[in-house]
Amino acid sequence: MAAPMDDQNFVENQVIFFCNSEFGEDVKSLGKVRNFYTKALATKKSLEDQLSFVQTEAPTKLNKAVREAEEATTRISQLSKEQDVISVKVNEKVEEIEPVVKRITHLTSQINELEHYTNYLTCLSKVEELSSEIQSALIINSVQRSVDHFSEMVDLMTSLNDSKCANLKSFLRETVLFWYKILRDKLSGEFDEVLKALNWPFIVTTVKSLQQKESPEQLNVKLETLLIQLLEIQLPFEVCPEPRPQHPTLASLPDWRPLPLPMSIMVKPIKKRFRFHFYGKKQTNSIDKPEWFFTQVLSWIRDHTDFLVKKIQPVLDRSNYTHIDAKSEFSRAMVMLVMEKLVTDIPELMFDEHQFSHMVDEALLFDQELRGSYGYPSAFPGCLHVLTEEEPFKKWILVERKFALEKVDMMLTSNTAWEFQYKEVSDVDDMKVPECGESFVTLAHTITDRYKPLPYPHHKLRFLDVQLELFDDFRIRLLQVMKEEAHNPLGERFCAILNTVHYIAEVLTEWSDLLFFLQLQYHKTEEKKLHSNHDDSIATSTPVPSISSPTMPRLRSSISITESLRLDSPNASMEIDDPDDVIGSIEESVFDDILKLFQRMKDEMLANLIDYISTDVKSRSKPYRKDRWSVIPPSKEFSSLGLSNSACEMFLILKERLHDVKLLLSKPVFTTVWQTIAEDLNQFLYQKLILTNQFSEGGGDQLHYDMTRNLFPLFGEYTPKPENYFKDVKEACIVLTMKVGSALLLKDVLYRALHDPHVDHKAKEMDPIKALHELAIYKLSLDDVELLLSLRINMTPT
Repeated sequence: MAAPMDDQNFVENQVIFFCNSEFGEDVKSLGKVRNFYTKALATKKSLEDQLSFVQTEAPTKLNKAVREAEEATTRISQLSKEQDVISVKVNEKVEEIEPVVKRITHLTSQINELEHYTNYLTCLSKVEELSSEIQSALIINSVQRSVDHFSEMVDLMTSLNDSKCANLKSFLRETVLFWYKILRDKLSGEFDEVLKALNWPFIVTTVKSLQQKESPEQLNVKLETLLIQLLEIQLPFEVCPEPRPQHPTLASLPDWRPLPLPMSIMVKPIKKRFRFHFYGKKQTNSIDKPEWFFTQVLSWIRDHTDFLVKKIQPVLDRSNYTHIDAKSEFSRAMVMLVMEKLVTDIPELMFDEHQFSHMVDEALLFDQELRGSYGYPSAFPGCLHVLTEEEPFKKWILVERKFALEKVDMMLTSNTAWEFQYKEVSDVDDMKVPECGESFVTLAHTITDRYKPLPYPHHKLRFLDVQLELFDDFRIRLLQVMKEEAHNPLGERFCAILNTVHYIAEVLTEWSDLLFFLQLQYHKTEEKKLHSNHDDSIATSTPVPSISSPTMPRLRSSISITESLRLDSPNASMEIDDPDDVIGSIEESVFDDILKLFQRMKDEMLANLIDYISTDVKSRSKPYRKDRWSVIPPSKEFSSLGLSNSACEMFLILKERLHDVKLLLSKPVFTTVWQTIAEDLNQFLYQKLILTNQFSEGGGDQLHYDMTRNLFPLFGEYTPKPENYFKDVKEACIVLTMKVGSALLLKDVLYRALHDPHVDHKAKEMDPIKALHELAIYKLSLDDVELLLSLRINMTPT
């Protein structure tokens, strides 16, 4: 009985709660009962409709679904039986035709094998046929036919690159090489005769007046024919019999490829002459005179350029060989001679630093002139590839560092190290950089020019490290000299050091924005990431090394890093696809750290110099600050005002010090000095003079005269508006020299604004800021002006 009573109570409680929430205590709300009754009837009808649907239609649909499921089950059973029957029939059929399939498979295999044999024999037959055609053409001296058949044979060989018939490929390769040598020798001989008839090579000492059997027109036609035929028999790089360079340095050159066959024939006599003069015991083969062979090679390139451009290149362009640049290929052949000579001489040169350095200088000049004046492509290998090999490059770095430090020693020990180079000429050098500063920046710029053309960024970054080390060494030397001169900041040497530090900081700031150094910063960041990735991989994947090999993980890491940054690394290119993207993404510079050190040194020296001058001036200001400003008679009692006697020494010292440093400091540094002194003096006079005294009318006028007619003009030589650097003093003088009536009105306005909370500050007649602006007072605050007014002793209206 308890449960029904509980349910009944629950329903009653819900009804009571509903009535209270819907109708509340307001009797007027009972009018809602009619609407509520209508909604309740609609809800009841909706529920009855849903119940009717469940009781009538739902069982019908459920029965239909059951019937469909039973039919599907029956159908599945039938299909399963049919599947079993078909499966049995299929298995029987497979067993029946299996012997036939095996027999057909065997026959197909035999057919494929016979087809392979047929193709094999056809290929052999084709090779024999082409060989016969070449031989027949050569017998009847039909060179062009033999060249055409040879080209067909080369195409056949190329088409078999993916074939697994090793013997056939070997036979075809040997056959191609056999005919290649025959055709090459034949065409080379004829081509060489034509070149000799044209007086090639153009070497002045061997030019002879030869009697030509053929006219120039005939020679040109023959030259063109032989040139094209030689190019047509040129073999692919993989098959070319011309050997790669034997020296490991030359063999590892990026993108090495043999010369075009005609060009290799053309440079043979020049190679022979080069080896005759610059190898062996000839006097021209002097280890300390590398400029001899560098100059000779450039002369040969210059002397033969006209023939290559006017005779050879047009033939190439007409014959669809436009990808070959005759001048560049000839220059490449000459450069290979130079590189072979360098790899021969460098081991001996490395024992003598001066000879090695001289060779590097000449190699850099040669590379610069070759690429700049003769148009040698930047993508082609050059002699700098030899110098950036591991051992020569290490030596180069050591020599570069040593000689640079020696030059710095010479700069700083020179008798004229701290003299301005243009001191005798006025208005020439605003920077006033001493000789050692100019020489050092020139040295740093020269080092940049020396390593800028290096082929890959890894080597440039190592040179950059040397350059940064040199900057820091020079900074330390300047710091040592500066400390010796710190007791006399107004001395010529101290100011010369300050000019030098400022100049170098400006140079480094300018260099930081150059594209070349932005690219170096990009590659430096990438190199750090590479090292970081290798270190992370070692930390996560390398097991703890054994005692017997404690350094192997680190060694392997360093080797892999070095290999990834070698010359042949595809990721080591200095060129960046979009320099604008690089500039936009780089926020740092390679010079940030060293620039901060120079800037700090400059700031410390400036602070020392400014403090020295300010202290000297302030020490002379005590009599002036202790003047009895409150008892000075009104200015109308004097015929004219003059500078206060007590201020003469202070202003004189200030003028002398500014004049001295102006003569010694560069214009930008001096500007910083006088502006800082002016601002410091402004605060000093305002705090220590004006705010610590009381002023009569005459005292205010005298202070105004001293400041506006004497102090401000001292700085008028350096700026058209010196008063802008003495805003506190200038505005204080305005307050101290106001008419008494105006001062009283201003004092009243300020008092109301600062001390009367009931005043409407937005009222125009009570706006204190506007009142100050009308008096040209913008910097001083309301409290400051009120304090200054309180320092006046003449505030009683007359």
